[in-house]
Amino acid sequence: MLAGGKGKINPLQINATAKDLQKDFDDENEDAEEENTSELVIHLKNLEVFFSLYMNNLTDRGLAVLKRCLIELYKEFGISWDTDNSRLSATDYPIMEDLYNHMLEEAEKNEKNEGDDGFKRI
Repeated sequence: MLAGGKGKINPLQINATAKDLQKDFDDENEDAEEENTSELVIHLKNLEVFFSLYMNNLTDRGLAVLKRCLIELYKEFGISWDTDNSRLSATDYPIMEDLYNHMLEEAEKNEKNEGDDGFKRI
């Protein structure tokens, strides 16, 4: 969570208006394809921009790992591509600490799977 003043902002909370903003964008762009994009997909795109700006030295590979971890984390919280986010409360979403802990666990798993030679064991 990010704190400022008396309020807190959770960048991982899916904004219920994300889909409306996407629809407005599509309406303005005649070439936009008609598709039913989930709120999670739109939010993940927004998070890519957020983290790219927040960590300006983030590589494409690092961004891909981060996105994979975010998808796994949302899944752990029962949030999928088809989730109706209007039914969720703020406490139903993961927070940055959850993402941090998830990424630490993933790093530990990867270290265990690598041998002394640095190659992954299958």
